[in-house]
Amino acid sequence: PACVAATSPVTIITGQVSTTSTVTYGGSAGLTCSTYLVATAPNLQTDSVLVTVSPAPAITASTNYPQVGNGLVESGNVFLAANNHGGLSVTLTSSDSSLLLLSTALGPPGVGSLTVPVPPLGSSFTYYVHGVEGVSGIAVVTASAPGFAPVPDTVTVVAPGIELQGL
Repeated sequence: PACVAATSPVTIITGQVSTTSTVTYGGSAGLTCSTYLVATAPNLQTDSVLVTVSPAPAITASTNYPQVGNGLVESGNVFLAANNHGGLSVTLTSSDSSLLLLSTALGPPGVGSLTVPVPPLGSSFTYYVHGVEGVSGIAVVTASAPGFAPVPDTVTVVAPGIELQGL
């Protein structure tokens, strides 16, 4: 099963005219791939359906700047490449909560991981990264949701500074 794998055999219960079965990606064909799924049974006409398997749409976490000062806050956005999900929960996670925290509003303190409900047809939301006071380093922010492929964002926490120009 290069493109798709299907449960076989599938039994149609006496008195019924159909059944449901799970079809999954076969794992060895390049994506996008298509193949015919064929159903056969003794004394019945063979039938088939074309099945196409596409890559999971991306879910991207992206801060507006790749750096945040320790003790400071920067905004970012999560983008879902498909909005036909019917509503879902997105988990936003910092790879190092001793360095970088997350929130969905400016006021509250950040946390290492949070869950954000996205309404049906929703495709983005804003979040905030908080550089932890007194530490510097690199952390990765990842957004994840069922059916989406995560595209993480690297954020560097640095000592804040001031640049004076035009003196």
